Amino acid sequence: MYLRFVTPHRAYGAVCGHMRAEGRHVAAGLFQPAGAIERDRRQPVWPRRALREQFDWFNTHMPVPNRKGVVTRRSYRPYAGVCWFRTDNTGDNTCDAITRAAIIAALLGEAGVPVVRRHTRTPGEIVYRDDFQIVAVPCGDADLRWH
Repeated sequence: MYLRFVTPHRAYGAVCGHMRAEGRHVAAGLFQPAGAIERDRRQPVWPRRALREQFDWFNTHMPVPNRKGVVTRRSYRPYAGVCWFRTDNTGDNTCDAITRAAIIAALLGEAGVPVVRRHTRTPGEIVYRDDFQIVAVPCGDADLRWH
């Protein structure tokens, strides 16, 4: 089973758009709107610091998919794959990653950005896998839009 946290395509003003994966609209995940909030000086200091703490943990402990055209470490680009957390690995860092993602989701909720958890057994064609996550290109009837 795989887990993804999604936000509406206009999660934080005009900063966050939707992605396109294989010609379909895909809801943004957590990190794009969370990064926009963390950089927004109009936001109170405490959620920005809390988000920075979570980002630092992810940057230290999570591998970054490096398949060309999938993701970049510090910037957002539309890409063909969608990132999902693996829930089949019960290692400490995997559980920590999901817990920290849930913290980011809660911080987004405090900032007025709704977050929905999506679960699937069929994410599409998996183009990247590590101990924590996969990147999959959606296929078939996968519905990855915001609901």
